[in-house]
Amino acid sequence: MSSQLAHLEDFIDTRIFLEGPHVRLTSAAAQSLGMALHELATNAGKYGALSNDTGQVHIRWNVRQEDDTNRFEINWTESGGPPVTAPERRGFGSTVIEKMTRIAFGYPVKLEFAPEGLQWYLISVDDRVFEADFVAEASESSSNLSRPSSTAKVAQSTNGSRRVLVVEDEAIIAIDMAAALEDAGYIVVGPVGSVYEAMKLLDEHTCDCAVLDINLTGETSSPVANRLIAHGIPFVTVSGNTPESSGEEFSQAPFLSKPIVTSKLLSKLSLILSEPDRKVS
Repeated sequence: MSSQLAHLEDFIDTRIFLEGPHVRLTSAAAQSLGMALHELATNAGKYGALSNDTGQVHIRWNVRQEDDTNRFEINWTESGGPPVTAPERRGFGSTVIEKMTRIAFGYPVKLEFAPEGLQWYLISVDDRVFEADFVAEASESSSNLSRPSSTAKVAQSTNGSRRVLVVEDEAIIAIDMAAALEDAGYIVVGPVGSVYEAMKLLDEHTCDCAVLDINLTGETSSPVANRLIAHGIPFVTVSGNTPESSGEEFSQAPFLSKPIVTSKLLSKLSLILSEPDRKVS
C-alpha cells in the first residue's frame, strides 16, 4: 500500500495509518487498487482530511473467509478534515475509485460523503484477485456476507434509449467502451467484470442487448450468454482469442477481436438490435 502513497510518505504513521495483513494481489487487481488509492490520497490532500493540519486517514484491509473462499476487503476512512459535502458532478476521479475497482474486484464500491470525513469501502466477490499461491495459504476470520437472491428479471425495455449490459474484466477497456456507448446514446448497464456481478445486474435491470468479453478472470461469461439467449436478448462477443476457441453459446453472436474498434462495435450493436434473429458475421 505504501508504494501508492509515496508522494505522501511524510504522513505515513503520523496522519496516514495503515493496518492489515500481507496479501499478494494479481497485477490487474493491484493496478486498479493502486489507482484508486492514489486518487483518494490526491483528493484528501486537496479537499479532505489531508488538506489541513489535523486530519487523519485510516486504511485498513483484511482477508475474510466465506464459504471456504478468501475475499479481500479494504476501508479508507478520513476524519478531522474540513466538513465534507458530496460533489455536484462526478469526474474521472470518481470513475477510478468506483467503476474501475468494481470491475476489478467484482463488487460495488461503497462511497460515503459523511460530514465528518469521506469513507470508501471495497470487497472482492471471491478470491480471484489473489495470486494463486497466496490463496492456498490465506486464512483469516470468516464472515457472513449475504448475496441477493436470483430472480429472473431480464426483459427488454420498451421505450427510451437502448440499454446495453457491458461485461469486461479489463478496467481501462471497459471504461473506454462504456464511454463510447454513452456518447452514441446508449444507456450502459455496468460495466462489470465478473459473472456474479453481471447476473446481479440482470436481476435488477432491464437490457436490450449486451457486450460480453468471453474470457473473464478465472471464468468465462458463458452463464451470462446462456441467460441472455434464454430471454432472447442479443449480444456481441469480444475476445483477444479467435472465435473458434469460444463455446457453442457464443457461436451465433457477432464477434469482435481486441483491441475493439468503436465504429465496428456500434455497427454490430445496431444490426443485432434491428434484426435480433439475424446472425451477424
